[in-house]
Amino acid sequence: RHYGRALEKRPMLTNSATALVLYGCGDCLAQHIEKRINVQSKGKKQYNYERTARLCIFGFCLAGPLLTQWYSLLHRMTSVYRYEYVAMQSSSNTGWMSSVGSMYRQVAFEGSAHRNKEVILKVVLDQLLFQAPFLNLYLMTMSLLEGYTVGQGLERCKQNFHDAWGYAVCFWSPWMYLNFSFVPMQLAPLYVNSLALVWNAFLSVLFHQRDYAGEATVAAVTGQTEETDLASMAPDEADLAPITYMSVVKNVSATAGRLLHRSTAAASEIASLS
Repeated sequence: RHYGRALEKRPMLTNSATALVLYGCGDCLAQHIEKRINVQSKGKKQYNYERTARLCIFGFCLAGPLLTQWYSLLHRMTSVYRYEYVAMQSSSNTGWMSSVGSMYRQVAFEGSAHRNKEVILKVVLDQLLFQAPFLNLYLMTMSLLEGYTVGQGLERCKQNFHDAWGYAVCFWSPWMYLNFSFVPMQLAPLYVNSLALVWNAFLSVLFHQRDYAGEATVAAVTGQTEETDLASMAPDEADLAPITYMSVVKNVSATAGRLLHRSTAAASEIASLS
């Protein structure tokens, strides 16, 4: 009930805060799975709070706002399959007003045929116009937040997108069909962000399995792990990134990671005292 009221009063902020929590939980799940199946990056000895902070930043600043706007827009784009406009003739049959004075009323379609067409169209439009660009945005943003240059980020994005897009179609299509069939439009961002918790964990494990389990050769242009510190970059690669950009990204990620670590420790201490 409280969530519904918050969603009604401040939909953008509510969806952004929800995405922050769920994206952070998704990375927490991913890191525990990676540790359990031993596909962590080399040298990793403890939980990476900076990585979780990057996911939280993406969820709050990009995922929440974009999902809020997109599903509202998609609902309006497909209104032609929900109702039609029927002319209402003027009561007067004389004069020129009878030919131009018609008004229109909105009449909802009956039956499931139009409803099924609307749902299928929404799934197709969502995959082509949103999911594909959004996956690229996610991969590129993560690269930039990790400290890669734009050129390096584009190469990583290209490689990771090709590895993940087929899985994305298989994962999202059936879930989005259920979303557009049964979930109220205002709750669509919550539904999608909840699924993104599982999807982001899957992506992380997929890439770590590829890079660290010996099932595929790491592309030469990537050459770095997700947890690699910028100071360990080769000199010629480090020179490609502006010093100000590198220092800002590194400091922001480190600060957010430390805050997340301290908050988690404080919550654990409070829970133990109670």
